[in-house]
Amino acid sequence: MYSQDEKDELLNELKEMESLQIDMDNEGKILQNDIIDFLLNGKGNLEDLGDRIELYLYEFKLFCRKPVRFGQKDFDVYLNAVDIPFEKLDALLKDLDKFNLVIYTEIDKGFSVLNLNLLLKD
Repeated sequence: MYSQDEKDELLNELKEMESLQIDMDNEGKILQNDIIDFLLNGKGNLEDLGDRIELYLYEFKLFCRKPVRFGQKDFDVYLNAVDIPFEKLDALLKDLDKFNLVIYTEIDKGFSVLNLNLLLKD
């Protein structure tokens, strides 16, 4: 159980996350290059890169429920969402155009939620 103070603090954090505005001019392309460099060459910090992906998704009002998972040539994002408007996906894919996108569902704590798998194109 949460105390009222804890509930208020969580609600304030959620409101802050929802209103987060970021200057994303080239961040998507920079992030894409850093992800590719990490996947292919192991360069960069895994935790920092995961945090940057989550922050980047906040711009689209897409919130993660688990940390980003990296594979050999792909990464998974575990969203706290049941649907994603096409406009958001289209904008995301314009920035991350060197990846193929697979959307899949999962039951998490009794709820159906979406996950994104982004696989580096050959």
